[in-house]
Amino acid sequence: MLEFDDIALFNIFYYLAIIVEDDKVKEFEVWYGLAALYSSLSHWKDVEVCVKKAREMKQYSAELVHTEGKI
Repeated sequence: MLEFDDIALFNIFYYLAIIVEDDKVKEFEVWYGLAALYSSLSHWKDVEVCVKKAREMKQYSAELVHTEGKI
C-alpha cells in the first residue's frame, strides 16, 4: 500500500479537485493536474499519458512544456 506524506496528500486533493466553469468540467485542467500529481510521485509513464491527453485539448501550454521537461 502506498503511504503519502502531508504534501503528497495536499497535491492529491488539490489536483483531483474538479474545476467547474459554467457547469462544464475543464478537462485540460484535470489532465494537467493528474500529470502534475503523477510527476510529484515519479510515475513517469502515467505523466506521459496525462500530458498527451492534455496536449490534445490545448496544443500550446507553458504548464505542459514545464511538465514535459521533468519527464
